[in-house]
Amino acid sequence: MFPGAVLDNLQRPFSFQKSPPLALDSSLLQEALSLAQLPQRLLEREAATLSIGQQQRVGLARALSRCSSS
Repeated sequence: MFPGAVLDNLQRPFSFQKSPPLALDSSLLQEALSLAQLPQRLLEREAATLSIGQQQRVGLARALSRCSSS
């Protein structure tokens, strides 16, 4: 997990692209959250306060959103 909110963690991989999008596409975000079975209410929560299982799901959602954007 990176420091910051869950949403920051999900957007982090996009900051490494040569021309990153302004934000993670909302439909892509919703799909990744759904596939990882994460409720949207966790987006503003600090990642460090999540349970280990929730942190693993955030990592999964981050990987899924990155793969889908290629």
